[in-house]
Amino acid sequence: MNILLFHPKKETLEMLSFCLESQMSLKVSRAQTFQQVVEQFLEEEPIDLVVTSLQPETDKLFKYILSTGGSVPVILVAENEEEKVEAYPDIRVLGKISQKHVPDKLFTLIRDSFPERTSTPANEEYCRINTELLVRVVPLRGDIYIRLSSVKYVKLFRRGMIFSSQDLERFLQRKKISYLYIKKADSLEFMDKFQETLKGILETAVPEDGELFETVSEVQDLLQDLSTTLGFNSEVQELARTNVKLTIKAIGASPRLTKVLGASPLRNKNYISSHSVQLANIACCIAAQMEWPSNTTFQKLVMAALFHDFLIPKPELAKVATKKELDALHLKPNDEQFLIIKNHMIKASELIKTLSEVPSDVDVIVLQHHERPDGTGFPKGIRAHQIAPLAAVFIMAHDVLHAMRSSEDKFDFKRFLRNSEAEYQGSGFRKVWKALSQEIEGGGRSAA
Repeated sequence: MNILLFHPKKETLEMLSFCLESQMSLKVSRAQTFQQVVEQFLEEEPIDLVVTSLQPETDKLFKYILSTGGSVPVILVAENEEEKVEAYPDIRVLGKISQKHVPDKLFTLIRDSFPERTSTPANEEYCRINTELLVRVVPLRGDIYIRLSSVKYVKLFRRGMIFSSQDLERFLQRKKISYLYIKKADSLEFMDKFQETLKGILETAVPEDGELFETVSEVQDLLQDLSTTLGFNSEVQELARTNVKLTIKAIGASPRLTKVLGASPLRNKNYISSHSVQLANIACCIAAQMEWPSNTTFQKLVMAALFHDFLIPKPELAKVATKKELDALHLKPNDEQFLIIKNHMIKASELIKTLSEVPSDVDVIVLQHHERPDGTGFPKGIRAHQIAPLAAVFIMAHDVLHAMRSSEDKFDFKRFLRNSEAEYQGSGFRKVWKALSQEIEGGGRSAA
């Protein structure tokens, strides 16, 4: 796939080009002027997509595309999403995104628009590591790499070199690099060192420290990557158990839902990881309100939250919460994405059973987290009386979080409870709903 980037600023072109080449197996051409755009279109290899900014020469670009038949789609990168575009109804504009949302939204938009041409095969030789986590454990005996494409990796730091906080600033802020890579063969040393780092954080952490959630979310992100690359081996499992303990410490012994609803969102851009950590927090808040605040209960809910979407590879698939939303995708029963969504809770439940020292019911909570009280959920379509009590807590916590993330305006929790009361029939769900109502009435705070 050949993408043409058209932007007057060289540094912006370089940033966009690096983002696309490093995260996707794509050929990227660049143009700063309209004349360079024409030259690229006249090359032998056709242009499949144009990514451009709103600039004086955008008008020329659109007219040129129309003169060639108007079949090449366009993605617009704007200073802000409020910028207006002159109407060209025959131009196929796939979407408009603000610069602050590059690269995440750009990647998603390209993948969704060209799913058959943007699949990135995993490179089994390398493991992706969040840069902020990597800086905690250097020096390493192995080399550290940067990825230029799905098949090309370049050595950035030689073994034994110190990766300092200044390097972190340089790569994260100036070069916009969130991930670096190590060889799969060197992963054991990294995990050993990182496990010791996490244990140190766990020993010194103060309960209910909100900053811990950022660390937990980043570690959860790492665990999914390592599990994909290395398998769910004993070292990955040990990191997962430590992350569960760290999450419980971050939540504290007596969490309040009103406080969580008013908290700032997590900075981690990975939807699945941040969603899982927030869900753990909300579920434990509900359990505490129901006077079930034991460490065992919290451990069950936290483990269920951190693993419930663990085997989903794409954020857009994890956002499907109900069978109605699944049906709205109009996927065929044998479609890969349909099968991932429909079966992820079954596979995650089986994965949990492979962990040692897992309390009972965790696999059941994960298995039932998309069921509904009226039997319209999946995978089994069971009703309220067949859903485990902690699974009911988890389902309602999932509903609260889904509503919060879907709300375009300020989230009004009282309104959510009023509008959803009829859905939560059956004694288990009714108890949870009443407990939430009492929490909000007693907390004196209804919005987040």
